[in-house]
Amino acid sequence: MPLKSLICILVLVAAACGSPADPEPGPSNPEPTASEPQPQEETVQVFLSAGNSDCADVVAVERIVGGRPTIATGFEQLLAGPTEAERQRGLGGWFGESTKDMLISAEQQDGIARVDFKDLREVIPNASTSCGSAGLLAQLDSTAKQFGATSTLYSINGDLDAFYNWLQRSTPEP
Repeated sequence: MPLKSLICILVLVAAACGSPADPEPGPSNPEPTASEPQPQEETVQVFLSAGNSDCADVVAVERIVGGRPTIATGFEQLLAGPTEAERQRGLGGWFGESTKDMLISAEQQDGIARVDFKDLREVIPNASTSCGSAGLLAQLDSTAKQFGATSTLYSINGDLDAFYNWLQRSTPEP
């Protein structure tokens, strides 16, 4: 057999058998897919106090969050408080470093948002004044509305009365 024919046969056999450098796709070596969704950054609005004489006047600012924003994401961003740049613009409100981890849960279904907090009363006690509660509720309600909420129920450790009694308001019916 001529050498040229032998080389051709060896090349064909090697190609048919595969190479150890190219493992076959399988459970340990899945094929990458171009259609897998990649996490994207999106924005959520946070409503901060405008700092003027109208206690309930809030201004929307945008925050970039990873993935699709949820009502919980919105409240987490609100509870973190204003950034330094937002403070320099005169924006503020009740939330900041001391409230950033106070969200227990936030969900919205059929237009009703239910938001549960850890005990905020000692962290922001002056929110119980008439102007203070108007400003607090404006920030909270505006945040919930961007997710389609038409009404909101707030609670402290699962207790609606605790939240609304703190603000000297009547507890709404669930």
